[in-house]
Amino acid sequence: MKINLNILSAGLLLATAVSFSSCDDFLTRDPQDTVTDVPSFWNNEENLRTSFLDYYTYFFPGYRSSWERADNFAETNVADWTDDNAQEEATLFTKVAPTTDADNWNFEKIRKDGYLYIDKTALIYQLVKTGSYYFLSRPRRFGKSLLLSTLEAYFQGKKELFEGLAMEKLEKDWIRYPILHLDLNAERYSDPGALESILRRYLNLWEDLWGKDEREITPSDRFTGVIRRAYERTGRRVVILVDEYDKPLLQAIGNPELQEAYRSILKAFYGVLKSMDGYIRLAFLTGVTKFGKVSVFSDLNNLMDLSMDNRYVEICGITEKEIHAYLDDEVKELADTQMTTYEETCLKLKQRYDGYHFTAKSEGIYNPFSLLNTFAKMEFGDYWFETGTPSYLVELLKHTHYDLYEMANTETDADRLRLEQSHTRHLPKRVSDHQGL
Repeated sequence: MKINLNILSAGLLLATAVSFSSCDDFLTRDPQDTVTDVPSFWNNEENLRTSFLDYYTYFFPGYRSSWERADNFAETNVADWTDDNAQEEATLFTKVAPTTDADNWNFEKIRKDGYLYIDKTALIYQLVKTGSYYFLSRPRRFGKSLLLSTLEAYFQGKKELFEGLAMEKLEKDWIRYPILHLDLNAERYSDPGALESILRRYLNLWEDLWGKDEREITPSDRFTGVIRRAYERTGRRVVILVDEYDKPLLQAIGNPELQEAYRSILKAFYGVLKSMDGYIRLAFLTGVTKFGKVSVFSDLNNLMDLSMDNRYVEICGITEKEIHAYLDDEVKELADTQMTTYEETCLKLKQRYDGYHFTAKSEGIYNPFSLLNTFAKMEFGDYWFETGTPSYLVELLKHTHYDLYEMANTETDADRLRLEQSHTRHLPKRVSDHQGL
C-alpha cells in the first residue's frame, strides 16, 4: 500500500505517525509555483518558516496558531525541542478528582497516589512473554517513560501495584529480576563529557549495588561487568531499560563532530546488549527516532521494532475507546464549560488531538499530553506543540537548501520506512532516497 507524505523527512526525524488527513492549503498550491533559486529561497527565513509550517501542520493539525505565535522561532535551540526539562509523561492517567500532573510519570506513584491509570498491562504482558529485545519509537511526551516505569514495577515483582489491572489475572509467578534502568532524558548534551558523565553516574550507582572490578575502565567494560555480576549474585537474568536512548544524538544533530563522538560512545555501550545476550532477560529501548549506525540496531539482529507494529500501536497514547471508557465524565464537563454539545466536543477533540497513525490500518491515537491538559484546564490548546520548536530541522533545511515542494506527491510504504540508514550531515536530495536515520 502506498502512502502519500508531504513531510516525510520531518516525520521520520520525529518518529511520528503517518497522517492521512488532508492538507488543503498545500495541495491546492499552484503546481507552476516553483522555486527556481533554491539556495536563496532557503536562505530567506520567512520562506523557510512558512513552507515548513505548511508541511508540519499536515502532520499536526491545529498547531499553526501556536507556531505563528512563536516570537523566538529562529533562536530556540535543540534542547527546547527534545524537552529535557519537563518529564515526559502527563500521559495515561488522570486523578479521579480529575487532575493532571505533568510531573507524575511514574507508574508506582500513579497507583499509590490514587490516579486513574489507563490499563495497558495486557499488551505489556504479551510483549514480555513473547520476546526479549524491543525498541519503541514515539514522539516525546507520548507515554514512553511511563511504559518503562510500568515494566520496571512488573519485573520488580510488585504485584500490589497491579491490583485491578489485566496483569493481576495474567501473571501468576511475580518473579523479581535485577533491573538496570538508564534514563538519558534529564541531561543537556553540549560536549562529549556530558554523555560520559551521565553514563558514569549510572554505572557508579549500579556498581554500588552489584560490585565493582577496578580492571573495568571504559563505560562498555563496566556495563558488561555490572550485568555479569547482577546475574551471578541473583541467579536471574538482567532486565535493561533505556529511556530516550537517542537524546544525545538528537541534541548534537547540528554538530557533526559532537554527534560522531556520541555515536562512538553509544555504539560500544549498546553493543554490550549483544555480547551479554545470555545474561539478559529483557532489553527495552525507547527513543524519538532510529539511528542506523548505533550498534544496537546494526548488530542486534533480534531486536524487535514495535514502532510500526499493528499489535502494539495502542501501547502508548490514548484511543477513542479509552477516552469514553476512562474519561467520559471529563468530556461531558469540557462540553459544559465550552458551551457545546457532547458530540461537538468529541469531534473537536478528534480533530485536534487524534492525528497519530503509526500503521496504515490503525485507528488514530490521541496525543495524551494535549488531551489530558485539555481536561485539566477545561480549555482547548496547543499544549504539546508549545513545549518545543523543531529548530534542528530548520537548521538542516537551511544548510542543505532542501526543496520541500518536491515532496508534494512522493509516495512510500511501511516496508521502506522500516529500512535503516545512517544519519548523514545532509538531508537527502530526494525523499525517495530517504529511508531513515
